[in-house]
Amino acid sequence: MKSRVVVAMVALAFFAAGPGTTVSEAQCTGNRGCDPTDFCEKATGDCGGEGVCSERPTMCPDVWAPVCGCDDTTYGNNCESAAAGINIAYEGECLPPPCQDNNDCLTGNYCQKTAGECTSAGTCSPQPSMCPLVLDPVCGCDSTTYGNACLAAQAGINVASEGECPPPPCQDNGDCSQGLFCSKTDGECADAGLCTESPTVCPDVWAPVCGCNGTTYGNDCEAALVGTNVAYDGECLTACNGHDDCSLGEYCDSAHNGCGAAGACRLRPDQCTQEYDPVCGCNELSFDNACLAAMQGVTVSKLGICGSCPFDSSTDCVFSDSLESGGISRWSRVVGN
Repeated sequence: MKSRVVVAMVALAFFAAGPGTTVSEAQCTGNRGCDPTDFCEKATGDCGGEGVCSERPTMCPDVWAPVCGCDDTTYGNNCESAAAGINIAYEGECLPPPCQDNNDCLTGNYCQKTAGECTSAGTCSPQPSMCPLVLDPVCGCDSTTYGNACLAAQAGINVASEGECPPPPCQDNGDCSQGLFCSKTDGECADAGLCTESPTVCPDVWAPVCGCNGTTYGNDCEAALVGTNVAYDGECLTACNGHDDCSLGEYCDSAHNGCGAAGACRLRPDQCTQEYDPVCGCNELSFDNACLAAMQGVTVSKLGICGSCPFDSSTDCVFSDSLESGGISRWSRVVGN
């Protein structure tokens, strides 16, 4: 009994003092430079540095004080890592290995990432086997909606954002499922849209709009009902492919379809305000406002001046890839029909 107590006290003393007794002052870089019963002991965290040959312990206390070895293995304490001839990378259990996708992980695990960081590195984590029956939808990094984050993890998918996934982008109705149409911002007939549910009932209200197909509808809901987007407010004007298709005093405005495309005949304004709200025309010339562009019979291609902003402050210039609905509303209000 006395001998067992002595052995335990020796093991505890070793654990308290730290791994091995130095047997040589000679520096080493790996265990091959030491005797078979020794190991190249290094400072914690200095896995690739130099050390000194120290004796490997033959007994260790049964104490749980985990350390992560330089071999990426978790040991119960520093004595156990020294007994295995392994130095300590850091205190605590080893962290899961980094991964880029599920292919980097073992079966039953997935590459778990922070929500919203679909393309960043993650850590291999177990896929849950059971999930709560709670409806708290999330959008997965695969653009699929899951009932909750646990169900996404169960499928091996990380969370891109909270809530259901947004509708997929589309160019025309052919890109959407049955019952959906490619809804676009008013006036942006040629741009991309989002697949949106088509209305089934519309109010009996006369607020005419001209559809992107050149047909007048009683209101925007009636246009959406047949899968058509709104080109501009009001009844459709005479369609045109150029100024020659329009009457005297009109010009062919193609803002809703883009420069050079088919448009609608609009009256050229007789007078305009001096308000400075610059626009870039399809002729690549800048105008102080949309009304002045229309007076010259020029369609607006984008808000803001053409080219780069010449001013130091970005607040002096407003840029847009296309004429937004807000710009069309302003044009309608200033210039009229």
